[in-house]
Amino acid sequence: MPDPAILHSLQIPVPPARPEIVEEQEWFSPAAEKARRLASRMVEQFERDLSAWVERIRRNRQEIEQEAARADPAALAADLSRHIEDIEYQAERRAISAARFEKRASRLTRQWFARDPAFGAIHRSLADRLVAGERRAIDELLEQALYLRAFRAERDPDARGGPVFDEPGELERHLRSAVAA
Repeated sequence: MPDPAILHSLQIPVPPARPEIVEEQEWFSPAAEKARRLASRMVEQFERDLSAWVERIRRNRQEIEQEAARADPAALAADLSRHIEDIEYQAERRAISAARFEKRASRLTRQWFARDPAFGAIHRSLADRLVAGERRAIDELLEQALYLRAFRAERDPDARGGPVFDEPGELERHLRSAVAA
């Protein structure tokens, strides 16, 4: 039975959700500055939430290291594998959603520029910031998955051993033979 403290330390929070202002709503008011301020506040809150989430992820790594010292190595490896898969799935789903959002935002930006260049510029600026935030969240998820993979490999006795290569050519030959097999 896995230790509940380890399971708790492995669970990372979900990244903050992108605000729906750019994705779901169009601005009908002629007051572009008012719309910009409102949308900018929402995007800034998303960016703050994202920064706080990144800090929690990094603190989570320290908790994992502390809890792993008390864990059964086999159970820990299984838990880590499951969490790595979950994190990579989250990153994949988020990347798909971000790509869709980016296409939709690009289409809406063109539409806004055709109607009112001021709104088009506001929309493009905010959408770019949201897309950058989404990419940052995806990068952090993938970084966490890589960290957990390395953490698992350090503690897994089966991950040790194997050939050591001093020359790049030797490594390349070994990898090619492994792929060909």
